[in-house]
Amino acid sequence: MKRAWKQIATLSLLTALFSLAGCQKRTERSLSVFAAISLRPALLEIIGETEEITFHWGSSGLLSSQLQTSPRAADVFLSADSHWIEKLRDALPEKQLKTVQFARNPLVLAHCVDAPHRTQNWLSNTGPLLLVGDPETVPLGALTKEWLSNSKNPPSSEALWQQLEKRLTLLPSAEMVVQYLRRTPSAVAFIYQSDLTRFPSELRAIPLNPRLATTQTAATYTGAILERTKDPAMAQRALRFFETLQSPGAQKTFETQGFEPIGRSAKPDPQQASE
Repeated sequence: MKRAWKQIATLSLLTALFSLAGCQKRTERSLSVFAAISLRPALLEIIGETEEITFHWGSSGLLSSQLQTSPRAADVFLSADSHWIEKLRDALPEKQLKTVQFARNPLVLAHCVDAPHRTQNWLSNTGPLLLVGDPETVPLGALTKEWLSNSKNPPSSEALWQQLEKRLTLLPSAEMVVQYLRRTPSAVAFIYQSDLTRFPSELRAIPLNPRLATTQTAATYTGAILERTKDPAMAQRALRFFETLQSPGAQKTFETQGFEPIGRSAKPDPQQASE
């Protein structure tokens, strides 16, 4: 696996993350939302640009790590994997995190529309470069590793992750995977279905042989209220933000952008959220 350039790529990603956050007007009482970068197109359509909410984008793992050391940096954390919310819960046992699931995002294998024909034969020994998110910090990468680890290409009894490991290029965010793929016609990548929907004229899915695996894998997005302040008004705003994500209009937006809607589930207790 190729990791030599990872630090440079991560630095570039963080620079872009804070540049994006800095482009928004901030007010002293704006709701601070740390969100998985794969949610950005959908959330900006659902919420729009507003002074009342400040978004900070990045990979779920990096955002979770930042919040573990600076829990007052955000009111809400939206992760592409509940694992990173549980890590946050373990690091901050004094906080009673209120969580809700609001969307799913299936994993797909894709290539550029003008890719050479050999990208279809991605399992061969001479197959194309395979781009994946870093499983250590990127939910997309963890999903990819899970799927490949549970898949085999008969007659080999070895899991695909082990078979393909030397051809993998690990990238530090889901957004970087899809952008790298758009610029690399000779590569294939595991990306989210929402990214395939974003670039219909540039990317195409590669059908997966059903014999490789018996299950389909998808990210389940989970939000958590972090109780940054004891202000009941801020707690109510965070709850309303969750309600917006679960509203029929927001769920329709998620669906049109390639996500699978989950719909309204049990609300966090507003009394607990303000305590």
